Amino acid sequence: MHYKELEVLNLRTDPPMKTNLYLFEYKGKVNLIDAWFSDNSEVVDVIQEKFWRLDNLFITHWHFDHIAWIDVLMERFPNLNCHIHENAFDFLINSDYSLSWYFNADFRVSDEHIKNIHKFKDSEIMDWIRSIYTPGHTIGCSSFLIEEHGICFTWDVLFENTYWRTDLPTWDPGLIKESLSRLGNLNPETIIYPWHWKSSLLKDIDISWFIFD
Repeated sequence: MHYKELEVLNLRTDPPMKTNLYLFEYKGKVNLIDAWFSDNSEVVDVIQEKFWRLDNLFITHWHFDHIAWIDVLMERFPNLNCHIHENAFDFLINSDYSLSWYFNADFRVSDEHIKNIHKFKDSEIMDWIRSIYTPGHTIGCSSFLIEEHGICFTWDVLFENTYWRTDLPTWDPGLIKESLSRLGNLNPETIIYPWHWKSSLLKDIDISWFIFD
């Protein structure tokens, strides 16, 4: 199966773990995956210069390095729709679970913005992008699939040769194996876009040894 190409901009690739930040336009909507936690001024500049707006912010899970700029982005883009899985929503106001203390912060999404965040369910479609509930790294992790283009943003759940840590609050090694199995059932030609390191084709990742180790 040959997919039609979709331009995905990687706004960051920071060493040593090559942390990525993806921006793309799909069916007239401008979308960002997660809210990067360091200085985002140049990211906002790129969004404004290239698109003039941001329509959707898809949150993969509640860890601080993925949610810290929610307030800033919602202030800069007043029409922004922010989406997070229903199992992760409550932790946006719980700094113990967000691990913001690790970065010397006590982070909670503001009351002004928390009421406007959309809680989605597994397999819910938001502006033609489908959520896939993939817990394990946390109980609230989700991946995002653009089936038409064979693209899946797997973030901290699946990388080109491993999965991320399972020793943090609400982690579950059994669940992450189920999630990896679920992702493994996608079309083998699907491009996997992770939070760390580089993108790769699903068919080039041997998921079996993650599941059966």
